[in-house]
Amino acid sequence: MLGRLRMSINSCIEEYRILSGDIFGHPRMAHFRSPIFWPRDKYDGKLIEHAVEKVVHRRMSAAERELGAGNFNSPPGLCRTVVFAYAEKISDDKTEYRYTEDKKSIDQEGSSPYLFRSYDHWGSGALPQSITERNPGPAHNIPIWQAARATTAAPFYFDTIEISNRKFGDGGFGTNNPAQEMYNEVSQMKGDDPSSIKLLVSIGTGESSISRIENGSFKKALGYINAARKLASDSEGVHKTMEQMKEKWEVPYHRFNVPLKFGLGKIKLDELKHDTLEKIEKDTTKYCNTIEKELELVAQILVDNRRNRSKSDMWSLVSTGKQYRCMVKKCRRTQELLPRESDLREHLKTAHENLTSSKINGYVQLGTCPPLHRSV
Repeated sequence: MLGRLRMSINSCIEEYRILSGDIFGHPRMAHFRSPIFWPRDKYDGKLIEHAVEKVVHRRMSAAERELGAGNFNSPPGLCRTVVFAYAEKISDDKTEYRYTEDKKSIDQEGSSPYLFRSYDHWGSGALPQSITERNPGPAHNIPIWQAARATTAAPFYFDTIEISNRKFGDGGFGTNNPAQEMYNEVSQMKGDDPSSIKLLVSIGTGESSISRIENGSFKKALGYINAARKLASDSEGVHKTMEQMKEKWEVPYHRFNVPLKFGLGKIKLDELKHDTLEKIEKDTTKYCNTIEKELELVAQILVDNRRNRSKSDMWSLVSTGKQYRCMVKKCRRTQELLPRESDLREHLKTAHENLTSSKINGYVQLGTCPPLHRSV
């Protein structure tokens, strides 16, 4: 919501209240985790599909969706967004990249995270790939709801989803804290230069305890299952690694995660009681009151960066998402999106010399994408 749909914090919270009810308010009567066992997941995956589609519908105009804004990929210059999943090839007989004898080495993913990107990432081009390089290639031109389904397909909660030649499962089941993955991702995109990273912020969902030992046969088995699940989604191991990198190589890393004593980590993934969201807000606020100085430091870095970016001639695109295209009849560049209003004005003056100033102003308004008037 923050990255791809460019929503404000308050708007995200508002949508999450609706989203959580639409999804977690409708569990199946019988499933893997219910007293009445049935070999299926707790929720129907279509709940997420429909809930995310509703968010996109509410937050984007019809004209934007017609222009492809409802897909996960976004124009260059806008916020780069990533979500994680785990992928399994459905067939080794075909590949999305090329048909050669070395296709298996190209497609090999194994147990590595799979990144859905809103931007292009072409990678190093080396074969075999670096162990830290994740499925490089063009931005994922798929509906936003598909990326959401892939990254939320938590075992026993939602079934996996098939996209193209892959089956995808929950990215949190092994990459619950993607801080190190994102450190590698950004470094690779900047010529393997770690100094290009000015700030790396990791936000957790609350510390939780892991118990491997329980009494009783059933409880013991259940304890092992829960421990495996929690270990797979354990984020503190990555945090400790990042802290070491921060100390040794001065990585500008900050992590905010509500400690165990506040109880936030005890809330289940799909808990939806009448006071669940209020408890999350209350516990998080208590924690934030104990780290005000670090929060202010991070906020100042972000504000300074935004102020510097506002001086760029690309600021209109970055801040509003507006792009421009020529709408003059028979113009052969009508499908070419331009990042700045000045680019379109220059084109109108040079390629269509007989236009008056008022005509140019009209074509600028007509050629603004997304449209200036949004029904959100």
